[in-house]
Amino acid sequence: MPGSTLMTPRVHILGAGGQLAHALVSTMPDIYDKPGRVALYQRKDCDFTDPRSFENDTSLALHPGDIVINCAAYTDVDRAEDDPEGANQVNAQAPAALARLCKKRGAQLIHMSTDYVFSGKDIGRPLETFDSTGATTVYGASKAAGEAAVLEECPNNSVIIRTAWLFTGPLRDSWGLRSNDFVTTIQKLYQVKKKPIQVVDDQFGSPTYSMDLARGIWEVVGRLMQSEELPQILHATNAGTTTWYAFASEIVGLSGGKRGRVMPCSSKDYPTKAERPHWSVLSGASWEDAGLTPLRHWKKALAEALTMGANTLE
Repeated sequence: MPGSTLMTPRVHILGAGGQLAHALVSTMPDIYDKPGRVALYQRKDCDFTDPRSFENDTSLALHPGDIVINCAAYTDVDRAEDDPEGANQVNAQAPAALARLCKKRGAQLIHMSTDYVFSGKDIGRPLETFDSTGATTVYGASKAAGEAAVLEECPNNSVIIRTAWLFTGPLRDSWGLRSNDFVTTIQKLYQVKKKPIQVVDDQFGSPTYSMDLARGIWEVVGRLMQSEELPQILHATNAGTTTWYAFASEIVGLSGGKRGRVMPCSSKDYPTKAERPHWSVLSGASWEDAGLTPLRHWKKALAEALTMGANTLE
């Protein structure tokens, strides 16, 4: 009505240029697919390299009950080793400022995080939300600092969702994403290289389909919209554990290629500036205990992802 100050809560998606934000848009429930219900923010709208972006309402106008989904992050793991200040600005300082703004405006924050906050050591079981972190990379440490900042600045209005091994596959092309994920990288290497592709077989984790994760996030949004309480930290990955080698072999096989063209190797054979976690298996107990729909097995998700575009390998 004219002059009314009541507004329907909105969902604000930050980091709109990335694959998870695209997946969120693609899986948006009908209830939110209405003018004014969802706002998307690119870097030019909310610059995470400048935490001052969130010190006022000029870049992000929030109202009580609104929900912010922070998909923005500094994700170049190797580059972060040489740019700790940049990684910290985007992954820690900006989320801290964002959390303060959410608390000030009465909005709720869903902050996306990563398995890299853990040490990567095999503890003999999937990692729980209450396990000690102990990141060994600049990227992981910056994300852990961001988690701590969000919990400190906005303890009663925030949910942190950790995920791992995020992939989308051929659907990325229709979204206009120029970079590759693990699925499209393996497919392209298979097409270009005539000799076997070597992939590390001593790093363990759970591949996570962006579309499945996005549906899970929307379920969290719905729960928050109903003012339901959720744990402060959740783990969300597709079910099942594998290695990068076995994941690559499945990608090639399901794409019509020869699995024998993929060969296992050790991490020592493929050195990187930032050491990759040996153990990145996140437990789904927190997700299921919260009454959220479990994500299906990664092989089923991968099979679906490969139907979203040309996936025949020769």
